[in-house]
Amino acid sequence: MEKKKISILFLLGLVLAASTFFALRQIGQSKKTVNVIVAESGEEKKAESQEAQEIAVANELGADKQDGNATDGKAASSTEQPLATNKQSSATGQPAKDNPDKIATDKQQTTDNSKNSNNADAGKIVSELVSWGFQKSSGRTIKAIIVHTSYNNLGGDVFDFDKVLQEWKDAGVAPHYAIDRSGVIHQLVSDNNIAWHAGVSKLPDGTTDVNRASIGIEIINSQDSKFTDQQYAALNSLIATLKKKNPIKYILGHDEIAPGRKTDPWGIAWNKVQK
Repeated sequence: MEKKKISILFLLGLVLAASTFFALRQIGQSKKTVNVIVAESGEEKKAESQEAQEIAVANELGADKQDGNATDGKAASSTEQPLATNKQSSATGQPAKDNPDKIATDKQQTTDNSKNSNNADAGKIVSELVSWGFQKSSGRTIKAIIVHTSYNNLGGDVFDFDKVLQEWKDAGVAPHYAIDRSGVIHQLVSDNNIAWHAGVSKLPDGTTDVNRASIGIEIINSQDSKFTDQQYAALNSLIATLKKKNPIKYILGHDEIAPGRKTDPWGIAWNKVQK
């Protein structure tokens, strides 16, 4: 009988020990699960925080890029304008859309330099080569002379050559020659180089790369003015010089190579031009 009790107590002890072991094991696994959950939660929060930071940085970069593009756009629009964008330039060939008060003021401030100039200056070529508005070239065939007109639209004397020159510089364009009101010929681009003066245009023989095949001459004159006698004398002298050096086939106005798009040269009397 005693042995039987001892056996029963032994079995009960084993059962209790086994139950305790499994209970403790379950508790340990539960703790591990909790730790894993806590760790995963921490990683998720860390990932969310990092993602939020990345999004914030991306937004800032995006804003910077937009600002940069806007600035580049303004710069592009201000530095890469063709001659056609200047309201007053011959490459526009379009009347400037100034208000009447401004036009009246400009007219009052206009002075015709030819009235006070020495006629002996007419036809004199002054080398003032610029660093913009052309492409270097050599050995090109020059078969056309294109005549343009330009005036100062920056305010003050509309015949102010320095201001006209500044407008060309701002636009990144230039003619080969410019003739001021006194008839002085300013050479801005070497004949061998390609000056950017013609824009989209075409010669009578179908040539579309007019800049490469021509010499551009700007005459300083406003839309409602006429050429001075000195300017005609200088233009004719320059044409004669260029014809001696090149096989010139055409002497044309800007409006003739870009009809419907250009209207200059303004105020020219072609019967006074010795072609």
